[in-house]
Formats: sequence, C-alpha cells, structure tokens
Amino acid sequence: MKTIPWDIILPVLKGSADENQQKKFDDWLKEDGNRELFDELKRLWDEIIEKSSQYEADMEHCWNELQKRIGTKSAPQQPKFRFRPLHYAAAAVVALLLGISGFMASEITNSSVGASPLSYNTVSGKSKVVLSDGTIVWLHSNSAISCDAKFGRKTRTVNVTGEAFFEVQKDEKHPFIVKSGEISATVYGTKFNFRSRPEEDRMSVSLTEGSLGVESADMSVMLSSGEEAHYYKSTGTLRKMVSSNPFVATWANQSIRFVQRPLDYIVENMAVWYDTEIILEGFNPDKAYAFTFSITDEPLEEIVRLISRVTPIEYTFDINKLTIKIL
Repeated sequence: MKTIPWDIILPVLKGSADENQQKKFDDWLKEDGNRELFDELKRLWDEIIEKSSQYEADMEHCWNELQKRIGTKSAPQQPKFRFRPLHYAAAAVVALLLGISGFMASEITNSSVGASPLSYNTVSGKSKVVLSDGTIVWLHSNSAISCDAKFGRKTRTVNVTGEAFFEVQKDEKHPFIVKSGEISATVYGTKFNFRSRPEEDRMSVSLTEGSLGVESADMSVMLSSGEEAHYYKSTGTLRKMVSSNPFVATWANQSIRFVQRPLDYIVENMAVWYDTEIILEGFNPDKAYAFTFSITDEPLEEIVRLISRVTPIEYTFDINKLTIKIL
C-alpha cells in the first residue's frame, strides 16, 4: 500500500521546507512515478490555492472540484469515508484539496472502500468536516478526528484528539459515539463541544443543546443543555457541573462580533476563539473602554495591535500565552 508523504510534500509546495524535509523530498522524487505525481499536484496546487479562502471542506465539494480538473464522471459511494479505486494521482488530489483548507488525509490510497479508518487533521486555525450522515464537525487548531470503517452500520463512532464541536444529525437507530482516551460520549442528535488535549490533564464535554451521556471506565453521567463533564486523567475522576464558561463553543462560529463590549468580555471570547491563554492586567470596569468589531480569520496579534491603537495597553506574546497590561 503506497502512502503519500504529506509531511514533506506540503512544506515543499508552500515553500517552507527545511533542509531535512527537502532532502527527504528529493529522495522521494527519485522513486518511480513520483515525479509525474508531484508535477500534477503542483499544477493543481497553483490552480486552486487562490480559491482556498472561499473553500468549504466537504466531500461533495471536493469531488465537484476533482471532476472539473481530471474529468471524473462519478463520485465515490459513501458513507465509509474511503474512495473507490481511482488513478493514484486522482486520490492524491482529493487529499490535497482537503489539506488546503486545513485538513490532512492520513492515508489516501487506491484501496477498496471501507478498508480502514480515515482521519482529518487541522494544520492550523479551524476547519469544517461534514460526515456522511450529515453531522457537522468543527475542528479547532491542532485537532483530529478519525472514523472507523463501520461508521453508520450500527453506531456512528469517531475518535477525537484535541478539540471539536459537533452538530450531530439526529438518528435514533444509530447512536453517535465520540471517544477519546478513557472516556466516551453517546448521543443521538445534539450539539456539544469535546476537548481532549494530550498535554492537558482535564478532558471536558460541554453541552449546548439536547442531552448526552458521558462514560469512563467505572463512572457515567447524563448531561442536559448548559452542563459539562470533566474527566481528570491523573485521578480517573469524572465530574458533572453547570458550565462555567459561556464562551466554550464560540470558536466554532464562522465569525464573532462584539458590539460595545468591554475588554474583559472580549478577552474571554478571544481566549476560546484562538485557543490561547490570555492574561488581562490592570482592568478597571469603571474605566473600561467599549469596543465594536468583528473577528473572522484575522491573526490574534493583528487584533491586539488594533486595540492598542485606541487603548493605552502593553502586550507581550509567549508560547500559547498573551499578556495584556492596561496602562
């Protein structure tokens, strides 16, 4: 089974490959058939990169784009998240189209439909995945989901690493199960946020609509709208509580707008939106400025820089941490 080494091809396409990646790419390029494959990928990359900002990543859109470029007359059957046998370059293009909008297909091969799981990973920012049952999944930065080969037969099971917001298509006959490490959440149709970062001790499930059950090895809780469950890896403890953060799922919106909001409110939202710790020092609610603006895909530094033009602040960036000091 031949696998495309996206970890070295994408940096070359983007012009950001380091010396080690370039050497691996040069060696890969010497293998039989790889030169022709890369030439085709490079051509398609140049054609669609200009449109990537307007692209919504779902399977139908990918195949529509693919049909236009290589003349494919029929799309693969779903719901297995795999592709029917096609020319190797055609399957590669599907992965490339997904990758441009923030996804990386872990293995795109010319194997049979449903042979193995398929994963989607965000490279940076956030991305949208539409599953074959109609469920919408928003992936936060550095996050991934994988669907097993039996998705939709008796259950709809996905595995999550990082953070994802689910809008589950209602189906009482096929429960939707989200797994990560020691816990799982089971629903039939609802909206919820699931966070499981490998570097964090706490895993959390926050429900915004409907109801769901969360289970660990020896505990289980039922959540209603506005509640969340926390699981602590170090102790194996599962707890249920009223949601402490009303902004927990704001990052999954396509944009966020503030109308005459104080800086402390904005900072709470931006911390969730950008998945970054933000410390606000010297805030006085009696002397607070009010702001009106929107955020779509602007970098955090650009937003803070604009705020600093109208507000006397100092700010410093550290690794995944921003400190804002009001003067």
